[in-house]
Amino acid sequence: MTDIDKKFTNLINSTIEQLSATSDDDKRWEIANKLVAHFGGTALGVVTTTSANSINLLRSSMSHQWLDEYTGEKYYEVDPVILNMPLENKFQIRATGSLKNSPTASRRMIDFDQGLADSGHNSMLSANFNTNFNRDHKLIVIATDITVNEFSKILPDRHVQHLMAIIAAYIAVPRDGTLKGVSNFGGNILSMRDREALSWLAAGLQNAEIAEKMNVAEITVRKRLAVIRNKLGAKTRDQALAIAIRDGYFWF
Repeated sequence: MTDIDKKFTNLINSTIEQLSATSDDDKRWEIANKLVAHFGGTALGVVTTTSANSINLLRSSMSHQWLDEYTGEKYYEVDPVILNMPLENKFQIRATGSLKNSPTASRRMIDFDQGLADSGHNSMLSANFNTNFNRDHKLIVIATDITVNEFSKILPDRHVQHLMAIIAAYIAVPRDGTLKGVSNFGGNILSMRDREALSWLAAGLQNAEIAEKMNVAEITVRKRLAVIRNKLGAKTRDQALAIAIRDGYFWF
């Protein structure tokens, strides 16, 4: 094992300990961003998509100005890393600002590519992971202001992919759009009462007991849980609970 490998392993182990010690999404987000910055990354992005390959949730530490442009111009419709997400465990590295001379790129693709470069994101590294729930995916993106070759000298590709896997395992994108860097593209958002019902379900309560806790009729609980399953695209209540935990609605 080289000195670079040893230092990387020690840092990753320390980071895992920090991430495991808290369930607060903002704290975990802060830890992940510090890890990325340690290796020369300038921004971190975590994206979840549905089985239909449409973007669902996004959290990014890129500038508010660029994120507003990204969502406003719907650049996710031409973003290569989003379009390639059906390719499981696909690892991508690309330089930005190079499409302006491409004879095949569309105007929107060129504007998107140049916008990244103008925002100081000269290189983009990404990897996507299958979440095993309805074939949904989680995409991890690291942006840097240096070239791909310069970044690879700091952190070899095998270490980048390991780092991304750790982030994918611990970072969930909250659905609270008021949090810094969070954008919600889904229309079916769980309400506070939905979350309350799921929290009692997670505690092991049956419908009648949940109804008593929420001061409603048992049939109301059954209907609410059915609506929740539909919102989350889950076939069973257990799967709905697992998806809700995965997507950051709540933690134990």
